[in-house]
Amino acid sequence: MRDEIPTGCRYHPVAREKFLQGPGCQVPLGPLTMLLELDIHNLAIAHDVHVSFDDGLNVITGETGAGKTIVVRAISAVLGGKLTSDFISVGADSLRLDAEFALPRVCLQRDMLGDLVTDDDMTVVATREVDRTGRHKYRINGHIVPISTLRSLGESLVDVHGQHEPQSLLVRENHLQLLDSFLGHDTQSAHELFGTRLAELRAARRELEQIETRRTEWDNETAYLEFASGEFERAQLKIGEDSLLIAEQRLLENVRELQQQVGQASVALVGDESRDSEGIVRQVGKLHHTIDA
Repeated sequence: MRDEIPTGCRYHPVAREKFLQGPGCQVPLGPLTMLLELDIHNLAIAHDVHVSFDDGLNVITGETGAGKTIVVRAISAVLGGKLTSDFISVGADSLRLDAEFALPRVCLQRDMLGDLVTDDDMTVVATREVDRTGRHKYRINGHIVPISTLRSLGESLVDVHGQHEPQSLLVRENHLQLLDSFLGHDTQSAHELFGTRLAELRAARRELEQIETRRTEWDNETAYLEFASGEFERAQLKIGEDSLLIAEQRLLENVRELQQQVGQASVALVGDESRDSEGIVRQVGKLHHTIDA
């Protein structure tokens, strides 16, 4: 934990005094962080390397093959860059990279990390591990995170300048942040105030939408209750009428069976011409005719 301004941070002079006054003061956002420590374990020829960075410009020199590129690769990889198990040192089962960055009390990275850091944290440690099976583990301050979180943090912390490396100045999403940082504290204060007001406006709109939704639901329920009340009035219900309705319902449920029985009784009485059958009535008539004859 660091109780002072982290080494390597760059502040507007007024903002530097604000920082020393406490966490409640407004400080312009921007490139305020710096790499403090880098630990490399079993990355290629770097079996156990610790690098400390000081304030200002740090230069790493050495002959070809000394491992300068490995340091740059480690910084890129620990923040989500490309890395495979092929880079694990010969004879080792895994590799591990740790990078510690200064974390001012008010900065873009702190807002980005959210619950991964506390108000007392003055540094943030990014960790990446790779084993021989190709399994990767990513951590920020000891918390497991997806690689996307590590990359988002890296994009705001490190900019690798090389012949074929992308530069953050070319990323359009960074332009507003860079411009606000260049314009200074007043612009940042206005930006934060606008953000606060915008959040309040969005919250008010959500609340208004919820109120309108509830009002629509109430209107629908009121209309249904009015309709139901009208139906009850038109039905003119009487006490004890439910038992009569149940009996009528049962009768209606048996209508088909009653129709079949009535049909059978009709055939038995008058016959069925389509089947050339005589009913009881016709047979009785023939009987009377025979008797009269």
